[in-house]
Amino acid sequence: MQFIALGVPKKEESHILRHAFASAFLLYEQLLFDNKRLALDFSEEAEKALMWQKVSETPALMCEDGQMLLDSDQIEMLKCTRDPPCVLWTLIAAHIGRLAEDGWIPAMATPTYGRVMNLCQCAHAGIRTVRASICVQTPWNYAQCLAALVHINNALNSMILGLVSGLVLATTLQRYSVGGYTGSVSLQEMERECSGFFVTLMLCTIGPVVYQSLLLIGLSLAQPFEDEDARIPMDRLLAQLELDMCDSMNLIDRMKHMSKFTPPAFKRPQGP
Repeated sequence: MQFIALGVPKKEESHILRHAFASAFLLYEQLLFDNKRLALDFSEEAEKALMWQKVSETPALMCEDGQMLLDSDQIEMLKCTRDPPCVLWTLIAAHIGRLAEDGWIPAMATPTYGRVMNLCQCAHAGIRTVRASICVQTPWNYAQCLAALVHINNALNSMILGLVSGLVLATTLQRYSVGGYTGSVSLQEMERECSGFFVTLMLCTIGPVVYQSLLLIGLSLAQPFEDEDARIPMDRLLAQLELDMCDSMNLIDRMKHMSKFTPPAFKRPQGP
């Protein structure tokens, strides 16, 4: 939005947006990569090679010349870094500084330039926040405690339900004198035992199911990229983000043709 308002050339704008989207794409692939480390057939070299292959074969829709998200030289440079998504934002900040030096955006001493750089800093900090929340896994202690409570509760409920079922069965056999059981059991006592059994049955079945559901929810929150069914739909979110970028870039062109709108520009390009 800032680049459109300042009239940055489309080539420079698409170059920065392409790197920004590549940073989000790499962050998602790295999060999936980190969650695969616990697999028995995990191969770090193979997974990294697959990740860089995806980046090199994914086209950038915001570029009209069919360019990929990253070219081969950029991929080779990023392979030597520990955190490629953050390094990409460093490159974006350097490119924005070059735009200010060339006069396409206000100079470095202006508040507008500070606002644009603040957006880059927020994106850089957001990457670190997402990575810390996934790697540290603060909710994991909650999931472990809940798992212990679920197993203990299941064991206690099974013992209680077994004892109550045995008492009801013994009372029934005693009332009808079956299997060597003798004695007198009134109808009221039989009804009381049966009602207590059904109440216990409901408590000992509904409670464990609720606890088990909470356990599964806790595990999904602790590992949001591990479960296929509960995984965050980042593929769809990234596709929507890329389409929004393309719509924003094409908005000015459509307005020029439809309403003869003259786009703003901090510096008018040279030539006709």
